[in-house]
Amino acid sequence: MAKRKGTTPATGAGRRSKRTKTAPAPTFVWKSREWKEKVHCNDDVSILEKISNRKQKVVTKVLLVTEDDDLPREVSIMLMVPGCNRIVTPIHYTWDDPDEYHGTAFYEYYPLGDLAQWKEDFNDRNYKPVPESFIWRFFFQMAQALALLQAQIGPNLEECEILLHRDIKPMNFLVVENPSSTYPSFKLHDFGCATVYRKSEARDSAIVGTFEYQPPEIGKVNTKAAEIWALGACVHFLATGIYPTEDKYEFGEAYVDEHGQDPDEAVDYGGAGRWYAAHVPRQVTPINLSPGQQRQQGLGPFLSHGGERFVHQYSDELNSWMKRCLSFTPGGRPTAIRLVNEMGTVAKKMLYKMGGKAALVDLETEYDVAA
Repeated sequence: MAKRKGTTPATGAGRRSKRTKTAPAPTFVWKSREWKEKVHCNDDVSILEKISNRKQKVVTKVLLVTEDDDLPREVSIMLMVPGCNRIVTPIHYTWDDPDEYHGTAFYEYYPLGDLAQWKEDFNDRNYKPVPESFIWRFFFQMAQALALLQAQIGPNLEECEILLHRDIKPMNFLVVENPSSTYPSFKLHDFGCATVYRKSEARDSAIVGTFEYQPPEIGKVNTKAAEIWALGACVHFLATGIYPTEDKYEFGEAYVDEHGQDPDEAVDYGGAGRWYAAHVPRQVTPINLSPGQQRQQGLGPFLSHGGERFVHQYSDELNSWMKRCLSFTPGGRPTAIRLVNEMGTVAKKMLYKMGGKAALVDLETEYDVAA
C-alpha cells in the first residue's frame, strides 16, 4: 500500500459544502511526543493524556484500511456527515499508523462515557430509576441525530446521501456534560457498521450490528425503519434495564431441547448466542403501569439484586412514543423527522414541566462553520 501525504482528511469534505454558522472548534495538532497512553481500552482503542496538561485527553481508534480504499470505511462515512453537536466525528486522522494497513482516528474524550456505562454508574450511585427528563432528552437529541443521518434535517439537503448507522445501541451513545446545567446531552458515535442507504438493498438481509437492538424483521437492518426500532429499544433499555425481547437464554435452551443442538446457521452469526439474540421473539414492556397494574397483568415483580422490583412508572406520553418506535410493523414506526417535529414538541413541554428552562438546554442542532 503506497504511503500517503498529509495527516488529516479535510473535515469539510463530504456531502455538504455549506454549513450553518456556529463557533468553529479549536484546531487539534497531533505531536506524538506530547502524549502518553492513559487507558488501554482494547487492541484498537486507547485514551491518551497530554503530558503537559493531564486534564487534556483524546481517544484514538486504530482502523483497518482495505487495499481498494484510501481511508478506513468509518472515516469515509464520517466525512459525509456535517460537524454537528449530535454526532461524534474525528478531530484528526493519521495515515499509515501504526502500519501501512491501518490508520488512526482521533476523537474528543467524554469523561462520562457511553450510555450503558453511564446507566450502570447511575444505578450504582443512586439506586433509583433514570429520571424521565433524562430519557426525553436522549430520545429527542438522538432522533435529531438520526434525522441528520437520514438527510431529513441539516444544511444542503439536496446534496445529501442517506446514511444508516446499523449498530444503534447504548454503548454507541456518549453522555456529555453541560457546563450550565445538571442535565446531560448525548452524541451518537462509532460508525464502523455504517453504510449508505440504497433502496434496492433495503430488502436484503445483513448480519451486522448488535442483534438485541434490532427489529423483529430479522436481518432487515438496511432500512430507516430499523434505525427507529433501535432507538426505541435504547429508550426501552433506559426505562427498564432490559432489551425489548424475550429471554434469549430460555429461548436458546428451548431450541436445543427441541432440536438437540444449536442451529447450523449459528456459524454465520459468529456463534449460537448471537443467532439466538437475532431470532428470539421481540417483547415490549410497557413503562407507564403502576406496580399494581404490572402485578395484575403478570408483568412484575421481577428479581433484581436479590429483591423484588417493578418497572418504574413513566408518563403515558413517553410510553406512547417508545411503543410507536417499537411497532412490530416497519411502516407503523414514525420517521426520524416526525420524531423531531411531533415528539419533539411533546418532549419540550414535558421537559419544561419537569425541570424548567434548565431542562431545555442544548436542544437545538448546531453545525460547523463552512471552511
